[in-house]
Amino acid sequence: MTLRAGIPGLMLLVWSCWAATAHATPAATRAWYVGLGYLDFDYKEFSDDGRLLDRETGSLPGLVLGVEEVAGVWRYALNVTLHSNDVLYDGQTQNGTPVQARTQEHIVDGHLDIGRRLGGGATSDYYAYAGLGYRYWYRGLRSTPSTNGYDETYDWIYGLFGVQAALRGSIRTQWLFDLRVTRTVAPRLEVALGAGYDNTQLQLGERSGLRLALGWRYHLAGRASVIVEPYVEQWDAGRSPAEALTRAGLATGAAIYEPRSETRNAGINLMYSRSF
Repeated sequence: MTLRAGIPGLMLLVWSCWAATAHATPAATRAWYVGLGYLDFDYKEFSDDGRLLDRETGSLPGLVLGVEEVAGVWRYALNVTLHSNDVLYDGQTQNGTPVQARTQEHIVDGHLDIGRRLGGGATSDYYAYAGLGYRYWYRGLRSTPSTNGYDETYDWIYGLFGVQAALRGSIRTQWLFDLRVTRTVAPRLEVALGAGYDNTQLQLGERSGLRLALGWRYHLAGRASVIVEPYVEQWDAGRSPAEALTRAGLATGAAIYEPRSETRNAGINLMYSRSF
């Protein structure tokens, strides 16, 4: 499966327009940030009657990149995260035989948002923001003696709406609060079973999600600062309709579907930021 080229392209276009107009705003302040991330990954799939079918858990180290600008009452931000590692798969075969294996995970997430200052003062700032994001997730189950491995690639667009607050703790410190609601749009999955089967595309159910971050910023000398950001997040996907399995375009008489799933992650980002 290829990435949805229209979404990264749209985000780049919006960013370019923003950067071009930013020069006309002398009062604007800009900053970039880069850092390391850690994600405690927890993914579950459920049967139609609510039984747990399988679960994947593990640690995903990552990278965080971003840039933002504040111009008057407006704030613009572009954020990208990457996480990757092997995690533990604990599930079962179709006949109910328990299976434990390793699954390779690669998650790339990027979003662009625009916020407006709602109020505040010398020691606080409050913003509401909305934006558009794109999430790509590769999931590769390794083979075991009892089951063959396979690859799954998820991707979806999502809208987001949130509120942020920054409260001064001292001359050099700030407490940061960020609550965001997300909504997936046309989430999809491509399954590569191998064994001669054609790749199968599945349309997943759209669902709402949530992210809550409580951070802390320490201002260093000059224009630099460090940010510590613990967070929790939720991503869900609804059951897909069943699709026929084919070989070389011919029906095999078998079908495949993706069960309902829930992802509950906790993570922390450690970032270095510098204004310019």
